[in-house]
Amino acid sequence: MTAVETGRIMAATDVFLKEPLDKVHPVRQLKGIFRSVHRAGTLEISFKNMGEMIIEDLALMDKGLLPIRSKRADRETVSCIRSSCVNKN
Repeated sequence: MTAVETGRIMAATDVFLKEPLDKVHPVRQLKGIFRSVHRAGTLEISFKNMGEMIIEDLALMDKGLLPIRSKRADRETVSCIRSSCVNKN
Protein backbone atom coordinates (compact mmCIF):
# COMPACT_ATOMS: atom_id res chain seq x y z
CA MET A 1 0.00 0.00 0.00
CA THR A 2 1.15 3.50 -0.67
CA ALA A 3 1.62 6.14 1.98
CA VAL A 4 -1.49 7.94 0.67
CA GLU A 5 -3.62 4.79 0.82
CA THR A 6 -2.60 4.15 4.42
CA GLY A 7 -3.25 7.77 5.40
CA ARG A 8 0.39 8.37 6.37
CA ILE A 9 0.60 11.33 3.99
CA MET A 10 -1.67 13.46 1.87
CA ALA A 11 -0.82 14.27 -1.75
CA ALA A 12 -1.75 16.62 -4.56
CA THR A 13 -1.24 16.13 -8.29
CA ASP A 14 -2.32 17.49 -11.64
CA VAL A 15 -0.54 15.00 -13.92
CA PHE A 16 -1.15 11.31 -14.55
CA LEU A 17 0.58 8.86 -16.90
CA LYS A 18 -2.63 8.40 -18.89
CA GLU A 19 -4.90 11.40 -19.28
CA PRO A 20 -7.71 11.98 -18.95
CA LEU A 21 -7.84 9.82 -15.84
CA ASP A 22 -10.24 6.88 -16.23
CA LYS A 23 -13.55 7.40 -14.43
CA VAL A 24 -12.99 4.17 -12.46
CA HIS A 25 -9.29 4.76 -11.68
CA PRO A 26 -8.49 3.80 -8.04
CA VAL A 27 -6.90 7.19 -7.29
CA ARG A 28 -10.38 8.74 -7.57
CA GLN A 29 -11.38 6.81 -4.43
CA LEU A 30 -8.44 7.92 -2.28
CA LYS A 31 -9.41 10.28 0.52
CA GLY A 32 -5.89 11.68 0.99
CA ILE A 33 -5.30 13.05 -2.50
CA PHE A 34 -6.17 16.37 -4.08
CA ARG A 35 -6.53 16.18 -7.85
CA SER A 36 -6.43 19.29 -9.98
CA VAL A 37 -6.55 20.05 -13.68
CA HIS A 38 -3.17 20.58 -15.35
CA ARG A 39 -3.29 24.28 -16.25
CA ALA A 40 0.25 25.60 -15.77
CA GLY A 41 1.08 25.44 -19.45
CA THR A 42 -1.76 27.78 -20.30
CA LEU A 43 -0.70 30.56 -17.96
CA GLU A 44 0.81 33.66 -19.55
CA ILE A 45 3.83 33.50 -17.24
CA SER A 46 4.50 29.93 -18.43
CA PHE A 47 4.83 31.09 -22.02
CA LYS A 48 7.20 33.86 -20.90
CA ASN A 49 9.31 31.42 -18.89
CA MET A 50 9.45 28.89 -21.74
CA GLY A 51 10.56 31.62 -24.13
CA GLU A 52 13.32 32.72 -21.77
CA MET A 53 14.57 29.13 -21.42
CA ILE A 54 14.71 28.74 -25.19
CA ILE A 55 16.59 32.03 -25.59
CA GLU A 56 19.12 30.96 -22.92
CA ASP A 57 19.73 27.66 -24.70
CA LEU A 58 20.03 29.31 -28.12
CA ALA A 59 22.66 31.66 -26.71
CA LEU A 60 24.63 28.65 -25.43
CA MET A 61 24.33 26.81 -28.74
CA ASP A 62 25.51 29.94 -30.59
CA LYS A 63 28.73 29.58 -28.55
CA GLY A 64 29.04 25.90 -29.48
CA LEU A 65 27.85 24.71 -26.06
CA LEU A 66 25.12 22.21 -25.26
CA PRO A 67 21.71 23.49 -24.13
CA ILE A 68 21.05 23.11 -20.41
CA ARG A 69 17.37 24.08 -20.09
CA SER A 70 15.95 22.01 -22.94
CA LYS A 71 16.35 18.28 -22.62
CA ARG A 72 16.16 15.56 -25.23
CA ALA A 73 13.00 13.50 -24.90
CA ASP A 74 13.74 10.04 -23.55
CA ARG A 75 11.99 7.45 -25.74
CA GLU A 76 11.17 5.14 -22.81
CA THR A 77 9.60 7.94 -20.79
CA VAL A 78 7.69 9.49 -23.67
CA SER A 79 6.23 6.12 -24.69
CA CYS A 80 4.71 5.79 -21.19
CA ILE A 81 3.09 9.21 -21.16
CA ARG A 82 0.25 9.30 -23.61
CA SER A 83 -2.68 11.69 -23.36
CA SER A 84 -6.01 10.62 -24.74
CA CYS A 85 -8.24 12.93 -26.70
CA VAL A 86 -10.58 14.94 -24.54
CA ASN A 87 -14.02 15.65 -25.93
CA LYS A 88 -14.58 18.75 -23.82
CA ASN A 89 -12.57 21.00 -21.55
